[in-house]
Formats: sequence, C-alpha cells, structure tokens
Amino acid sequence: SLIAQNDASLARSTAGIAQANSQIVEAEARASEAKNSLARAKPLNKDGYLSGSTFDQRESAAKTSAAQVIAARDGLKSAEAAKAEVEAQRHELNWRRGNAEVRAPANGLISRRSARLGSIATAGGAGEPLFRIIENGEIELDAEVTETQIPKLREGQLVTIKVAGGLEAKGKLRLISPEIDPTTRLGRVRIFIGENEALKVGAFGSGIIEAATSHGLALPVTAVSTAGDQSTVLAVIGDKVQRRVVTTGLTAGGLIEIKSGLDEGDSVIARAGSFLRDGDTVRPIPVETGKSAGTASNGADGPSSVSEIQ
Repeated sequence: SLIAQNDASLARSTAGIAQANSQIVEAEARASEAKNSLARAKPLNKDGYLSGSTFDQRESAAKTSAAQVIAARDGLKSAEAAKAEVEAQRHELNWRRGNAEVRAPANGLISRRSARLGSIATAGGAGEPLFRIIENGEIELDAEVTETQIPKLREGQLVTIKVAGGLEAKGKLRLISPEIDPTTRLGRVRIFIGENEALKVGAFGSGIIEAATSHGLALPVTAVSTAGDQSTVLAVIGDKVQRRVVTTGLTAGGLIEIKSGLDEGDSVIARAGSFLRDGDTVRPIPVETGKSAGTASNGADGPSSVSEIQ
C-alpha cells in the first residue's frame, strides 16, 4: 500500500541522514589531519627542508578535505530535505485515508448496515446510510396517545412499558409532540427507556402513565351515564330508583372517581340503562364493586355498593 511504501521511504531518508552525519565526521577528521599536515609543512618548506611538490600535495590535500567537509554538510541538508518531503507525503496520505474512513459519531450498537465492500458511498447525506447506530445502546418507545389524554401528560412522568412476551420496563416521558394527527386524532410521544438488552428495536408495546392520583369513592364506569356536561347515576333508595347528578374525576381500571353526589355506602345500579327511570321500583340484589352485577326483579341490573379507592 501507499502507506507501506511511505514507511520504507521514511526509513531510507532517516538512514541517509545518519550516513550523512557519519560522512561529515569522517570528512572533518580528514580535513583536520590535512590542515595540521599543511601547518607542519609550511616552516619546513620555508627553510628548504621540504620539496615544493610535497608542499603542494599537502596544500592540495587540505583544500580537498575542506571541500569534502562542505560536500558532506550539503549531503546532510539534502538527506534532511528528502525526509521532510517523505513526511509531507505521509501527511497527505493520512489526510486522504482520514477522508476515506467511516467513523461513528458516537459509541453504540449497530442495528442495521447497508454498506457493501466495493460500493461507493454517497456524499452529503444522500442515499441510504451505511450504518444505523443505537447511540450508547439506548432505546425509546414511540407511542401514540389520544388527543383527550395529551393534556394530562407532562415531560418527566414515569411510564410502565409492557411488550409482547410479558416483558416490562420502566421509562420516562421525554417528548410530547405539539401536533395532533387530523385523521387519527392521535398525538405522538417519546418515552426514554435507556439500555435494555431484553427489548428489541421494532417491537410493539404499550405504556401506562400515572398522570394523577386521587383517594375517594369510585364506581364502575358502566354505572355512570353522561349526557352533555352532566353525569348521572341511578341510586337505589329502599326499593326505588333515584337519578342523581354526580361530579366525576379520574378514570382507571374500569372505575371512575365520584367526587360528589354520592356517599360511601350508597347503592347504585351497576349498569345504568335507558330502561330504568327515576322513581321505578326494583328489588335490590347487592353485589361487590368490580364483580359481575346481578339482576333486579324487573330485569334491570342490580345495584352496586360504592367503595373507596386506596
């Protein structure tokens, strides 16, 4: 590869610098020896004890040695320049390789991959992503809520999530969409679950959000009739039916809260129907709240005692 070739070139240029340094040391040693030899020859030549040819040889050797030192130092500069060029090539190769690398923006779990060996990646976000990553392995529930329940929700509320197979998980309401689908009349919410290996992306689930709590009286929702803004129940006083207007509150688990209009211990028709009117005579058959209601003597559903929700 180009990186391997560059590594070899860098090694050669480094060795060339070391060799140039050795040549400088060697040339300086020869130049020093030739200089000293010339210095000794000058007085001998002056006194006539050294021939002119020998003196000329020593003088020439000194000049040659000095020139070799200069050449060796120039060789070092050349070797250093060659190394700098190789390092510049290495920088460009790293830059090109960095542009070719696929790096994830965050740690996580790869949930889908479309990358294929030899395929060309598109730039600018066009086309299918090479990989889909679940950041830090954290998942969330994308849920739909009816428009009547949306106003009761607040970000940060705790959620109990149930999925197929009996699995349960805890979550927290992270986002409430400001829009309601005009066709389905449903709003979308995002519930953060976090890292949970037991849950799989794409699975279906439902969530229960405790929007509010209350302690008070409650009736089965079947015992309450609503017409417009008024809610009524059919109370049983002795053996007579009496229609009472009540104020309702929270609804959960098939029960509806009664804020006013009834007292604890009052009996009511468990399943309110249009076949009973105020003042009708019935034969009460008491049943426990939450169980199947009995029938009155005239065919109507029997009364249900009001109980307190804890």
